Amino acid sequence: MMDRRGKWLWLAGALVACGLLLYLLRPPESAEKGVPAAVRQFADGVNTWRLTDAMKVVSTRFRAGGLTRGDISRGLWQARRSWQSLKIYISHVTVQPEPGGRAATARVDVAVIGLRAAGVPDSVGEDKPVAVICRFEREGRHWRCVQADNLPWLTSEGIY
Repeated sequence: MMDRRGKWLWLAGALVACGLLLYLLRPPESAEKGVPAAVRQFADGVNTWRLTDAMKVVSTRFRAGGLTRGDISRGLWQARRSWQSLKIYISHVTVQPEPGGRAATARVDVAVIGLRAAGVPDSVGEDKPVAVICRFEREGRHWRCVQADNLPWLTSEGIY
């Protein structure tokens, strides 16, 4: 037979288990919320040189004009060596969900501004942001980029 304290501990444990179960069973974010959050996570990761955080947004199935996920990763690491500072500014994100809710197309208006290693200021899209068209798919509970178009300034050699 349980004493009074044991019953309260058992009840508290049951409540914690129920809360955890409800948390795990919550519906995933919609494309309208998840895709802009993923874009911000990528930009924040690059802006703070936490490139592994940025790459969490890029799917292992990523393809863009002959570039793979590995090429994007190498390009970002190369940019870290060839730029003193680098900021990605997102001016606007427009999301168009696809039927079924597992995929979406996003237009991301972006500018890249920074200082090269020699201290020379450089930018892409500073006067007029570059429109990057991305396809996102939900992988588990997270939105990941699987395709991107209009990335002429990003190569496996860095950002130009």
